[in-house]
Amino acid sequence: MSKTIKKVILFIVEGPTDETTLKPILKKIIANKDIRFHLVRGDITLKKGISRKNAISKVNDFIKNELNKSHLKKSDIFCIFHLIDTDGAFIPSNKVVEKVGLKHIKYFDNKIESSCPTNIIRRNSQKLEVVKRLYNCHIINRMKYYMLYFSRNLEHSLENDDSELTEDQKVIYADNFADKYEKDISGFMDLINSDSLAEKGLMLKLGIIFSRMTIH
Repeated sequence: MSKTIKKVILFIVEGPTDETTLKPILKKIIANKDIRFHLVRGDITLKKGISRKNAISKVNDFIKNELNKSHLKKSDIFCIFHLIDTDGAFIPSNKVVEKVGLKHIKYFDNKIESSCPTNIIRRNSQKLEVVKRLYNCHIINRMKYYMLYFSRNLEHSLENDDSELTEDQKVIYADNFADKYEKDISGFMDLINSDSLAEKGLMLKLGIIFSRMTIH
């Protein structure tokens, strides 16, 4: 009897802590699918040359890269989840204020402070155009595609920490979160379906998507 090959759910993520945080938990939730992560190592929506017009083809380039690297065919893909950080891009331009001498952007619930607000406003404008285009796209190259985003990033949404974190701090959060919820799947599902998390900006809640999709 031939072995049944699992369909692949591909997650496109910005950094390694996204994979560390989510992969162990998702592998338990969807045990009959092969969960794979493609690390972009940066923000696709702000990559050089990307725009609203070419956003879908640019994302498709990342998908094709992963398929080639993993020796996968489009027919192997069940669906694609694309996780991004908002980085405060949805805040109105008049809430991006100048703070002389700042080395790093500072995010608040109601404003962004920067030593060069013009650059942040320009960045946000580009990001919004690309995000809106991708969010309204549900098929890329005949593969199901879903964009999700965290506000302002994964640590803010899942850990309620909106401070500027070091990479080591992000890794600690990721490891602790995975350790906790890998043993408490029902708790994880309650968390991602909670109103409090939705208010922090998880645009499409994974739990809702899982319930709507046929994951058999």
